[in-house]
Amino acid sequence: MNSWMTGGAVVLCGIATWWDLRYRRIPNLLTLPALGLALCLHGATEAGPGLLLSAGGALAAGALLLPGYVMRFTGAGDVKLLMAVGAFLSFPQALMAGRSFSLRRQDITSTSSRYRRQVAMCAPIVPIATPPVCTLSTSNSTPTIGTSILLTANCSGAPTSFSWIGCTSLTANCTTTSSSAGTFSYSVVAGNSGGMSAPASIQVTWSAPPPPPPPDPVPVCSLIVTAQNQTPIVNSLVVLESSCSVPTAYIWNNCVSTTNICKVRGSFAGVQTYSVAASNATGTSAPAVANVNWVASSPTPPGLCGQFPSALYTEVGTSTVTAHTLYNEDPAFAWNGAWVVRFTVPPTANSSQTGVLTVAEYGSPATYREITLSPTACDFRPNDVTGSNGPLARANSNQATITFGIGAPSTATLARLTPGATYYLNVRNFYPDGNYITCPAVPGRCDASARMDLPR
Repeated sequence: MNSWMTGGAVVLCGIATWWDLRYRRIPNLLTLPALGLALCLHGATEAGPGLLLSAGGALAAGALLLPGYVMRFTGAGDVKLLMAVGAFLSFPQALMAGRSFSLRRQDITSTSSRYRRQVAMCAPIVPIATPPVCTLSTSNSTPTIGTSILLTANCSGAPTSFSWIGCTSLTANCTTTSSSAGTFSYSVVAGNSGGMSAPASIQVTWSAPPPPPPPDPVPVCSLIVTAQNQTPIVNSLVVLESSCSVPTAYIWNNCVSTTNICKVRGSFAGVQTYSVAASNATGTSAPAVANVNWVASSPTPPGLCGQFPSALYTEVGTSTVTAHTLYNEDPAFAWNGAWVVRFTVPPTANSSQTGVLTVAEYGSPATYREITLSPTACDFRPNDVTGSNGPLARANSNQATITFGIGAPSTATLARLTPGATYYLNVRNFYPDGNYITCPAVPGRCDASARMDLPR
């Protein structure tokens, strides 16, 4: 409601009271122009909705005195006066005219005569404010000590002051924290011209932060050797791949690298030793060692590898690791070649244990492959449970897996290996049912990974 309109209603009541006391009547010359003025002001300042609400206020206010007029308890001027006041106040404030403006009949004794009559008088009454009613909410009812939460007082009655208990603030919002665990109560009291609210409270349970995770264990490393020949030729490439748990840095010996991969070329024939240790915040691992026997000329391919144009050889020892065809000089694991991963069954393995060998893609499109488990390198002959004339087991898929047990004899459904013995995981890009190579001749290689889960 516009304060100018309220002022207009007060001025109108004041003039009407003076006129009624002076002339014993409230003239239409006062009430009707005032009614029209109120309607025009509302229409001009608030457009159509304002005009409708002003008219509604006039009708609602007039209806308050209409029963008294019908029963001759009040005059028509009083009704028109209250309609004008209602037009100024607008709807629905006009319905509260009994509280905002009291239009009452009072007995006034004339100073010039001995009679009494009732005179209409308007007296403004200031609305009585009521104290606020508050509720308290929090951004987190179960925070961790050391963090911050926001407490918010939600109050009615347009409070002008706030008094917090357990938190420091002068507004409806208060940010707080705690350095100790437990359940604590926070309260707020809000005030306005009507008084103070009842305290609004909330309980917050602070908890200690979870313990820090345990430190990483000291790394444990294994060393994987990959070469184009099982005994590499002098000046050819050998890729050393370290497989370490939770490392942050690598320390190589006899090979230069700062990552888990180190590439080396032997400059003379004979056995050379390479090692790597990994470190983290907890400590440094024991070195993982590989002995590489460099030869002066190309050796005879092992096993049945001579039937392939080329073969890539990887040595993993007794470790549970994931090996990759990381060799980056052709032919590597060629499209029409073989990849041979040699491993040794740990001497501690026993008949209650099993191992799993899995071959999958590594940085290449999915390729269908055939894999075999055999005592012989590059052995893709029909299976032989003795291992003498063929592999002990085979599988073929985009992700081929062979599971094996420990302790002889092998069966047609489960190969059984001997603790301490050496075997080969043989891999080729081949689809046996269709009898064709699955890796395209261009670019000429399909890299793979081999996961060696060996029993300990």
